[in-house]
Amino acid sequence: MLLNSDHCKLCDNKIVDFSRGTLCALTNERPTFDKTCPSIVLNKETEKQIIDINIEFESTQKEKTNQVSLGIVNMSIGIGIIILSMIITKFIFDKGFISTITLILFGVALVPMGKGIGTLNHYFTRVKIAKEKKQKLDKTLVFYNKSYNINIEHLKDSLGNVDHKVQLQILNQPINFKG
Repeated sequence: MLLNSDHCKLCDNKIVDFSRGTLCALTNERPTFDKTCPSIVLNKETEKQIIDINIEFESTQKEKTNQVSLGIVNMSIGIGIIILSMIITKFIFDKGFISTITLILFGVALVPMGKGIGTLNHYFTRVKIAKEKKQKLDKTLVFYNKSYNINIEHLKDSLGNVDHKVQLQILNQPINFKG
């Protein structure tokens, strides 16, 4: 569901007041329009939001292999330690001894398993947030008969720092009435 403030995030006439929220610079009040704002100005702020949201969306998509692999590897290490713990425990019990090595190894196994689960959870949460932001952006632009073509080139230097080369074209679409 789109809020009026979602429209204002794209407008050059917005004011962000930390106590009152997003305000219109023309009225100095919270937005009260129904469906579309008659005074919206979709220029610099719109371009900035389109670029930022699409970079975030594409970046999370590009990280999928690395993040999922890292999560699976960490969980596999934890499972391997648990299996090793079970083998060692069986060996020790067969010799007639009781040892706390099982509990220690089980505790050690929780570290990589927790790290793996945390990595996957963090990645999938970031994907969900980026996807929701992009969907809201695209839905909001439809109300103003706008669409865009964007080409993002992810540039990485020798130190691993990422920069982006962006080509953006904002298009006006004719209104298509279905009836």
